[in-house]
This record gives sequence, C-alpha cells and structure tokens, in this order.
Amino acid sequence: MLKIDYVAGFMDGEGSFCINLDKGKKNIKLNTAIFVGNYSLEVLNLLKEWFGTGKIIAVKTKEENIIYNLYIYNQNEISRICSLLIPYLIVKKDVAILLLKFVNSRLETRKKSKCHAKWQYSAYELNIFKEIKHINQRGNKENLLK
Repeated sequence: MLKIDYVAGFMDGEGSFCINLDKGKKNIKLNTAIFVGNYSLEVLNLLKEWFGTGKIIAVKTKEENIIYNLYIYNQNEISRICSLLIPYLIVKKDVAILLLKFVNSRLETRKKSKCHAKWQYSAYELNIFKEIKHINQRGNKENLLK
C-alpha cells in the first residue's frame, strides 16, 4: 500500500486540483475534479486503490503514446481526499485548500437547499473559482520557494 507522503508528492508533481467552467445553453456549471496523469497504468491503479475511488481513462498522445488519466469528480470524495492530502502537500497545497473550501461550500448549500441550487453559485464560490483558475494558469512556482 502507498504511503500518504508518497501520494502527496506524486500529486504535487503530476496531479491537478481544479474547477472547470462548463457553459451550457441555459446554465453555467462549475465542475470540480482531482486529476492525475501518467504513462504508468500500474501507478494509477495503485493511486486509484489508495484513493478508493476514481476512473482511469487511456488517451493517445500526438506522439501515439498512451497516457492514463485518473479522474475523481465526486464532491464528497474530493473533500475527503483533499482533507487527507493537504497536510502533506507542498506545491499544490494552496489550490487543494481552495478546492476543499469550494466543495464543502457546495455540499453545505445542497444540504440547506430544497431545490439543490445546482447551478447557482455564491460570490464566495465564484471568487474561489477565479482564484483557482489564476493559480492554475500561472502555475505553482511560487510555492516551490516557500
């Protein structure tokens, strides 16, 4: 079984904690995800087993190689995994904390709302989305120097 510090180090190097914007015809949706890609299916299967969740998809690269991507979309699982990894992350700690805050806010909103307020986002959640987008666009190079 993998150790948590190995998993956190792997996620710091190869993983992503993100919120993606999906513009539908009627609504804008913010999709949360934890993602990690690697050429080793064996490593991703070990990570999937450690996480206890996720879906692995094989994708052909431009060079005709196959890269494997592990996706985790379930917000309860994202909350659980971020909570476990945050104490051990270095480079992606800030973005994982933001993703955890966003996901927990969404889960709390759904608990309180009778209509589940699926596509309505608070100013707090939209600000987190913008901050994560900004961090992921510029990269996490600043965190390497901390």
